[in-house]
Formats: sequence, structure tokens, C-alpha cells
Amino acid sequence: MKSKSFGTVKDYVKALGVVLQDAPPKHLELLRAHARAPKHARTAAQLAGDVGYSTYSAVNVQYGSFAHRIFDELKPHTPRPPYWVWVLVYGQSGAYDDTGHVQLFLRAEVVQALRSEE
Repeated sequence: MKSKSFGTVKDYVKALGVVLQDAPPKHLELLRAHARAPKHARTAAQLAGDVGYSTYSAVNVQYGSFAHRIFDELKPHTPRPPYWVWVLVYGQSGAYDDTGHVQLFLRAEVVQALRSEE
């Protein structure tokens, strides 16, 4: 899923600026925790622990709804992804941690957009 592009760094900076104005603080915490991780890779379970959610399913719901809002702001000329979260992350075949959870890699455009905001 890495190859599909939803926007440039500039597009993500703009979209994040709009969406984060009224997003729950944990949405930005999720992005920052993900960006700090080695290779920008975390599982949903790891992210849950990073930001204080009790389960990985809470991360799935929160990250997904946040990504949906980002997609709406990006207004890409691509069809919507099968999972909203792919707007922010991508997966790689065989990239699982030792508990069997899939590693999610934060998109480079998102990492760079976050860095430009610091």
C-alpha cells in the first residue's frame, strides 16, 4: 500500500493544520509517537501503549476516523482507500512484530509534515 500517494508534504501540512484545530489531543499524540518510532513503524497495540489507550482496537478506531478527516482535507484525486488509516500509514507484507501484530509505517509525507510544524 506504500506506493499510493494521497498528497505532498505541503498538502499534509495544510490538512493537519486544519484537522488538528479541533481534533482530540490524542490524535496528535498518536502521530508523534509513530513519528518517533524506529523506522516510523509501530503496531496498533504499541501505539495504544504509547498514548494510553487500553486496546489496539481503540487506536484502529481513532486513527481511522482521524485519517478520514485528513483524506477529506487532502481532497486527493484518488479513490478512497479500503481502510482510512492508509492515508497516514502503509503496511508491508510480512512486517509483523513478535506477537503477530502488523507493523504500520507512518508515511514519509506525514513524518515530514509533522517535522515542519515543530
